[in-house]
Amino acid sequence: SSLSSSSSSSRLMMQKNNSKDNQRRRKIRTNAFSGASNNNNARVAAASSSAASPLDKMEALIGAIWKFVRPHTIRGTLLGTTALVSKVLIENPELIQLSLFPRALLGLLALLCGNGFIVGINQIYDVEIDKVNKPYLPIAAGELSLPM
Repeated sequence: SSLSSSSSSSRLMMQKNNSKDNQRRRKIRTNAFSGASNNNNARVAAASSSAASPLDKMEALIGAIWKFVRPHTIRGTLLGTTALVSKVLIENPELIQLSLFPRALLGLLALLCGNGFIVGINQIYDVEIDKVNKPYLPIAAGELSLPM
């Protein structure tokens, strides 16, 4: 009886430790995903104070805009575009012309701007939902504001 109670209590301790570890990992992933860190949050707080230097304010604004465009979504746009263009060029090598490279870069820039537009519109219209589910996003966190 004492052996079974000791093994069940050790199982409970392991479950509690695993739960705490999982919570800690989730928090780390959330901070990494959002680009948030204690240092970054301190910079934003410092920039929002009236005594902040213009450089601090500019750095905080650039950081908020970077989070606004959700950089992890840019990866998908880049990978998808590269894969599609590569497939077409492998199948049709006669289409490869160095003179088209600047146009291809402009097309990629247009896709990235479209990506930023889409995630931006989503954040603007879903700000109340994001305040609950994704409070680290710049509009939901108050780092960027919407005109009234």
